Amino acid sequence: MTKAATQRDVEDQAHFPYEKLFGIYALTIFSIVCLFIGYFVWDGIDYFNRQIARNEQKFITLELENQSRLTTEFLWTALAWDEAVVNLEQKYDPNWAAVNIGSYLFDIQKFSYSFSFSPTDALLFAAQEGQPVAPAALSGVARFAQPLVNNLRLKEAALPSTADAKTLPSSLMPAVYQQDYIRVNGVPYLATAILINGEQKSRPPASGRHAVVVALKKIDNDYLQNLRNMGELDALVIGENCASPAPGRSCVEVKDFASRAVFSLSWDAGVSHQSLLVRSTLPIAAGLALLILLSGWFLRWGWTLNRKHIANREKITFLAFHDSLTGLPNRALAFDRLKQMTAALKRDTKWIAVHALDLDMFKNVNDTYGHAVGDELLRVTADRLRMLCRETDTISRLGGDEFLVFQTIEFPAQAATLADRIIRELSKSIELQNGTVRISCSIGTVTTNDANVDIETLMRQADAALYVTKSAGGGGVTFFDENIDLVMRRDRLMKDKLASAISKGDISVFYQKIIHQTGEWVGVEALARWENPIGLDIMPSEFLRIADESNQSVDLGRLILQKIADDSKSLSGLRICINVSLSQLRSPLFEECLLDCIQHRFSKDCTYELEISEAVWLPDAQDLAAIVDRLRDAGYTFALDDFGIGYLRLSQIKQFRFDRLKIDQNLISEITINARVRSAVEAVVHLSKSLGAEVVAEGVESQAVMNVLRDIGVPLLQGYLIGRPMPLDKIEVLSATH
Repeated sequence: MTKAATQRDVEDQAHFPYEKLFGIYALTIFSIVCLFIGYFVWDGIDYFNRQIARNEQKFITLELENQSRLTTEFLWTALAWDEAVVNLEQKYDPNWAAVNIGSYLFDIQKFSYSFSFSPTDALLFAAQEGQPVAPAALSGVARFAQPLVNNLRLKEAALPSTADAKTLPSSLMPAVYQQDYIRVNGVPYLATAILINGEQKSRPPASGRHAVVVALKKIDNDYLQNLRNMGELDALVIGENCASPAPGRSCVEVKDFASRAVFSLSWDAGVSHQSLLVRSTLPIAAGLALLILLSGWFLRWGWTLNRKHIANREKITFLAFHDSLTGLPNRALAFDRLKQMTAALKRDTKWIAVHALDLDMFKNVNDTYGHAVGDELLRVTADRLRMLCRETDTISRLGGDEFLVFQTIEFPAQAATLADRIIRELSKSIELQNGTVRISCSIGTVTTNDANVDIETLMRQADAALYVTKSAGGGGVTFFDENIDLVMRRDRLMKDKLASAISKGDISVFYQKIIHQTGEWVGVEALARWENPIGLDIMPSEFLRIADESNQSVDLGRLILQKIADDSKSLSGLRICINVSLSQLRSPLFEECLLDCIQHRFSKDCTYELEISEAVWLPDAQDLAAIVDRLRDAGYTFALDDFGIGYLRLSQIKQFRFDRLKIDQNLISEITINARVRSAVEAVVHLSKSLGAEVVAEGVESQAVMNVLRDIGVPLLQGYLIGRPMPLDKIEVLSATH
């Protein structure tokens, strides 16, 4: 063997004898390692994907439960009062049910169906889309809700006795309800049945059982809109079940108490398994070095997904308890904090204050500048409230322009201090992107140190105080007391009775004479009068306010026009003056009624004049001008009522071409004792002549006032000295002796 050959043999022996096999083993091990790493990376990503899907399902389930709870709270708030017990249980009133169950539940919460069952489970009332329907016509729908009523009766049987109920800490019996998801004619609904047990816990039901109200809310896109906004779920679709979900979509079934699927919700899954599979094959083909890099990339991606999951969870949690526009706590979080504050009263001697806030003239800002500016105004308002309140206070936005402020205080005067600061701060001008606006706010405040008070009572009292502030013109604060509660109950009663009076035609029309300064009788003013069931006349200003607040002014105006049409045949040759309000002028239905009356129903022997208060023109002058032009073309003349209270500018008076100016009676009453008032009236007379309008002086109650008005040259006079408002039959007697 040569030396060269020997050297090659030594070098050959120096190599690993199984080098090729080792390479195969290494490649195999490397491949296995790659597969294991790829598997674990894939599994980790898949885990995050499943976790996100589970959280989305959990979020949907929680939000549906929250919607159900809010629905129950709304029904309980709307029906937990003694009027409901009286009109549904003790003596059934179909008109009351039509307004407070049919119309109200549909207008506020869009309940598709609503039913009322008697204590004996007889179906007394049914409504579809807010309109009363014969119960027999909807008995097929009510049949689907009967199991809820049966289960509710079982709960009712387990309620504490009247003696036990007196020991409860609240003046309200707890809400007793039954909820379930049902399908009616293939459409899913949330059905809620609730006992009508009133406000007084000591009141036993007349027949041993309570009346029951059942309301059905349709599960549709509107119902799920809040779910889409909060969860950012793509392509959320309502289905029947999750038997065969489409690829790449997640699905959750919503079942009834019998574990039957009522409907399903499906949406696009957040992560695609196919894209992950393509990416996970890359490190296997790239080698160990590339595998390390890709592993790090996968780990970073997994970390990013995890952070996204955590961020989504935090966002969902935040949105579930906060207002998305202002970032303030929403109703659920605010009420939870209020519960904690009331519970803390048991441990110390402090007080708590609840302030209910409402922005005055917010609707005018929305209508004038648009909703984007309105949203900006709400955000600025929230920022100012944060600046005024302490960190320990709770500020909440309930929706629209309604806010709540809760604070723990040492003594009640501190609540007045904060309310005053809020009013002054929100009354300052606010710089917005589209200009400067000025608003004010109304506040209703209640304070308590009673550890046993319930938050529903506190909120009802704060709302009652806020209502008083708004009724007084806004821009102030009202502290709740028992008198306010009585006034609120009286107003609710009067709204129901007024609705009944309008439906029965129990509103009368009186007429007051208008004469020329020569004594000639030229016209009458039609004035609404209402004698309530206990025999006392109610001031027109009071029941007209109630009509406006309860959206009955159009029905009231239509009734008055009908009575004037009937009476006009007996008032031949006279001008009939008719008062109209802002809410009536805004209504296309009332405008249509005015046009119909002058064209087809009013006597052609009379002329008809619409009297509009000067205060009405201030916020809506341009909008009302078009309405006035249409009515003037139809044959009406127009009078500017209450002139002199300082709302209209001279340019506006020229723009709207009034036929008559009626001087406010507060000016007329001082004309004999105040030289400046007399000069002002003389100026109005000269102004009216230049405008081609007549002047009417209302509130003439003494001969001295009449003499001065005649000397000044006021052509038309009206007041108690000339004639008091009286019914048509007495007007006819005067006409015969005139």
